[in-house]
Amino acid sequence: MVAAADGRTLIEPPTTRACTTSFGYDWAKRVASASLPAAFGSAAASWSWRADGLVATRAWTSGGSAAAFSYDAAKRATGLAKGSITEAQAYDRAGNVTGEARS
Repeated sequence: MVAAADGRTLIEPPTTRACTTSFGYDWAKRVASASLPAAFGSAAASWSWRADGLVATRAWTSGGSAAAFSYDAAKRATGLAKGSITEAQAYDRAGNVTGEARS
C-alpha cells in the first residue's frame, strides 16, 4: 500500500487471487489444453493437431463452436471456420497474401 502524506491510501495492494494459467501438452510436446485463471471464470481451451504438426482445431469448454483451421500445400493458413464465421486467405507464388475474405 502507498499512502499520501495525509494518510490516504493511494494504491491498493493486489488481490490475493491466484492468476495462474495451467497448460497441458500432448506426446509431441504441443499445447493440448489450457485452464485460465479464476478471474476468467471456468474457461478452458483445447487444441487438436494434424499429423503434419499444424493446428487442426481449437475449442473452449465454455461452449460455442470449435475453430477449424485449413492450410495450403505450403502449410500457409488459408482458412478459419468457427460456426457461421469464416475467414480465408489467398497467396501468390512468392507467399504474399493476395486476398482475404470474411463472412
